Amino acid sequence: MTESLGTLEVPPSPEPAAPGAATPSGSGPHHRGARVAAALVLLALALGVLAGMVALTAPSTTVVGEVGAFGGSGRGCYPTVSYEVGGETYRFTADRDARWCALDREGPAVVYHDPDFPAEGRLDRYGDRPWLLVRIAIVLLVAAVFAATWGRRGDVRRPWGSPESTTSRGGSWGRVPRVVAWSLVAGWVVTAVGVCVLGERSADFGSLQSAVERGEVDVVQEAGGLDPGYAGRSVVELRWRHHGVRHVAEVEQLRGSDRRLRRLGNDTTAMQGVTGRIQGDLTTYFTALDPDVRVEPTYRTSSGMRYEALGWRVTGWLLWPILALLVMTLRLLAVSPEPWRATRWGWLWPILVLPVIAPLVFLLLGGPTGAARAPDPRVRRFGGGWSLVLMFIVSGLINRS
Repeated sequence: MTESLGTLEVPPSPEPAAPGAATPSGSGPHHRGARVAAALVLLALALGVLAGMVALTAPSTTVVGEVGAFGGSGRGCYPTVSYEVGGETYRFTADRDARWCALDREGPAVVYHDPDFPAEGRLDRYGDRPWLLVRIAIVLLVAAVFAATWGRRGDVRRPWGSPESTTSRGGSWGRVPRVVAWSLVAGWVVTAVGVCVLGERSADFGSLQSAVERGEVDVVQEAGGLDPGYAGRSVVELRWRHHGVRHVAEVEQLRGSDRRLRRLGNDTTAMQGVTGRIQGDLTTYFTALDPDVRVEPTYRTSSGMRYEALGWRVTGWLLWPILALLVMTLRLLAVSPEPWRATRWGWLWPILVLPVIAPLVFLLLGGPTGAARAPDPRVRRFGGGWSLVLMFIVSGLINRS
């Protein structure tokens, strides 16, 4: 005997969305992150324009003042400078800065002031405001990259060889929009040009001597030299341009009798980076090599934070965009699908050891921009262990050169 059962209708379950399928407009963390990123970029651009306007309107009127009191420590110097405008004498104390350590007590100092407000003098033409605005803009750009790549954790760990990890086309690569990757490429290219133009090539004292003797150097800038009439020893930074590239070398300057120098002790030629020794006055020494060369004091010093790689020395404000680009590139490495040609750890060590060069290689060949053809997923990628060993060898070769 057969018993008839009622029919139970079960509503069909929704089909899972395909990877990369579009979500309704304005919904999801990707859309919210894109809107936040766009707003942060616009705000950063506005601050950059404002910083440029402040710099362009900075006073260019100068007067030569005199350094009176002089204070300082390991973090910098803060001289008190007096100057005269229209028969009135003004005085101010500069903010602590390593650049002012190159000034001499009772020596001259160039003072910038506004003709309408002569009492507001300063040693730096632009002051701190433009650079403060630029730093805020850089922080906003870093936040924009984090916002643009914010999304589902499921997009992060795709196994190597999956379609998501080997696809080279489309508007994004996992959680990484192509426009963000190409923007970082542009940023690294501009930074590389900035390093070549504004950075300094580490050199030795012998190369400077040879260039001066051949008449290929017009001006030698010195920072940290001994005050006139002062006997002792000091480490001096010498800067010059040769074939359009700025070079820097550190030498030891000595002045005084041998007995006095022995009593002072502290032979600085053993210090790392010191490549030569000059006895007596710097101007006298270089004009003996070439009567047409000029020796000029400068405020510029390498005190404080600096970075050296591949023979280039970067100091000051240029370090900030390099650090920001490095953080943004590491963010892309962390949230992107499995990178091409090397594992995440395989890309990490070159990016940290060789900034500017390795990040560009990763962005162009590692998958974020899709500029190169995707490799065969059956080919074994370069691992983190071998990458670390290779970077140890490369860094050792760089330091020896």
